[in-house]
Amino acid sequence: MRYFKSLSLGVKLNSIVFIVLAVTLALGLLILNRNATRLMEQTGRQQLKSEATAIQQGLIQTEQGVLANAKLLANSPGLVQAVADGNVNAVRTIVLTTAAANTFDAIEVVDTDGNSLTTFDISEDASQAGMSDSLLSYGLLGVETTGVLTDASGTNLLLGATTPLRDESGTVVGALVASQSLDEKFLDLLARDRDDIHLALFQAGEIKAHTQFEQKIVTSAIDSSLFEQAQNGIIATNDQFLYNSDGIPHIQAVIALGSRRTSADTFIAIYADLNRFYSFQRDVINLATIGVILIGLIVVGIIALFVWRNIVAPLANLQTVAGAMAGGDYQQRFAVTTTDEVGRLGNAFNEMAGAVQHRQNELQELTVSLEQRVQERTAELRERTTRLAKTSHELAIAVKKTEEATRLKSEFLATMSHELRTPLNAIIGYTQILIAGMAGPLNDKQRDFHGRLLLNGKNLLKLIDDILDISKIEAGRLDLIKQPIVLQTWLDQVVAQIKALADNKGLDFQVALDDRLPKVIVGDSDRLKQITLNLLSNAFKFTTEGHVRLELRKQSDNTWTIAVSDTGSGIPAHAQEYIFDEFRQVDGTTQRQHGGTGLGLAIVRNLSLMMAGNVRVQSELGKGSTFTVLLPIVTEEARSSEPLPSTLAQ
Repeated sequence: MRYFKSLSLGVKLNSIVFIVLAVTLALGLLILNRNATRLMEQTGRQQLKSEATAIQQGLIQTEQGVLANAKLLANSPGLVQAVADGNVNAVRTIVLTTAAANTFDAIEVVDTDGNSLTTFDISEDASQAGMSDSLLSYGLLGVETTGVLTDASGTNLLLGATTPLRDESGTVVGALVASQSLDEKFLDLLARDRDDIHLALFQAGEIKAHTQFEQKIVTSAIDSSLFEQAQNGIIATNDQFLYNSDGIPHIQAVIALGSRRTSADTFIAIYADLNRFYSFQRDVINLATIGVILIGLIVVGIIALFVWRNIVAPLANLQTVAGAMAGGDYQQRFAVTTTDEVGRLGNAFNEMAGAVQHRQNELQELTVSLEQRVQERTAELRERTTRLAKTSHELAIAVKKTEEATRLKSEFLATMSHELRTPLNAIIGYTQILIAGMAGPLNDKQRDFHGRLLLNGKNLLKLIDDILDISKIEAGRLDLIKQPIVLQTWLDQVVAQIKALADNKGLDFQVALDDRLPKVIVGDSDRLKQITLNLLSNAFKFTTEGHVRLELRKQSDNTWTIAVSDTGSGIPAHAQEYIFDEFRQVDGTTQRQHGGTGLGLAIVRNLSLMMAGNVRVQSELGKGSTFTVLLPIVTEEARSSEPLPSTLAQ
């Protein structure tokens, strides 16, 4: 420490700068080297996931193409009639004629009894004879599907598609299975001839086909847990990087081919070689290290030169002049070469008075300039304030016009919906009279037609009721009828109304009533039913297996909830932001699987808000949804004329 204190200021500053810069560069290089491998692995996983997704999409498109070509072959002129007549020669002739236009390696056609009418093997290495019974059974049941087949030798795999053969009445008269080989050529097409992507086709843990790089895949064993994960329909990736005998890193992924139903234990293993990427990363790191060191040395030299010229040398000159003045030589002056602190100190001896006057003049000029600028800005602000007031007035007029137009629209929709209900109720009533046979007996076909007419009439009436309700809410014409409600009786009525739908769906319908709730509450019984039935209808509509649960429970001393949960398809996160809007659905396309107008949840939200409550949704895609309506508890004893609390709606 003593030695350091005795050093000159220039040496001290240069030493400190060098040490700080050296430590900073060392830490930077250490962090860069440590993060290099992590960055490579992360980028490698992203690359593998992207490639696996592309290959999975290619598999899906291939399956769809095989099924589409099989359906095209099934629609060949005369094929259905030939199968229905059992005409083997005609069936074979038609298949031979149309098969040339397709890419199938094997085709088989059977009648409704499963008897083979023709088995046509285009490729000598691909024979599906006797191997397509499982797919044909689906086709005879009227199901179109794809699956993986094994040829008679048990060594080659084929991708097959089955489709039913129906006559003009829609009756299944037979089935057709067409397939193409799953070989090295098929895998090369999936890999898009990439040198760094290698594929292998596994069935029951055995390689059935592979690209030309089989040895690289085999030497790096596939983790068996990846096959189990891929069987669930996901892309299973190995989180750990693997290194072969040459020290080259690679990463693996496994995807399932087809479904468990028709393609069990069939997978495609993906091997991503990261050698080029790894080499590129190391080259970049080495170049960055050299560059950082060179830049650091240059920076140290520049800083040292700067410190010497701008700090050390002027201070040494100042020390010399000060010593001369201390000896009585007042003629000494600083040779001022800079305008920094040292230069200003040298000029201060002779120019102090002039500098003060100069600063005073500048300050006065600046004051005048500032006053002028303040006046200009004040005038501008006044003009902007006038324009803003005019714009605000125009906006207020526009808002009033918009609100009036919205009110008139809602009143018009409410009036028209009300007018439409009268003739529609008449149609439904007359249809029910016809179905009951009061106007004469009906045959089965007529009864079916009238039943469809009645169902569609009720659906249309439900749509009109929804439009009427939402219009009344927007127009402020919907009033809540508050009356005592026996919760158990009310719940039994709701269950009775929805039970038929639950039975038709074959789902487990669970109902729970919290015994902590009051036996009797005050509210609008019909609107509470409307909220609950809307949520239950949606739950049954979007649930194909599992259960639907309705639960009434006490949330706190002042609130209670109506919760409807299901194990259905779930709602994507982005759709949860708008599903409560009017006429909005998760699937808004015209080809959506489920019907509806998108008003049910909008009515639930608006009615909940009118009751000083709120509604929220929790959902995970593929696992189900839970809709919860939060309402205040109002009992007959606590009922008063005070408005319901507004905090729930927030």
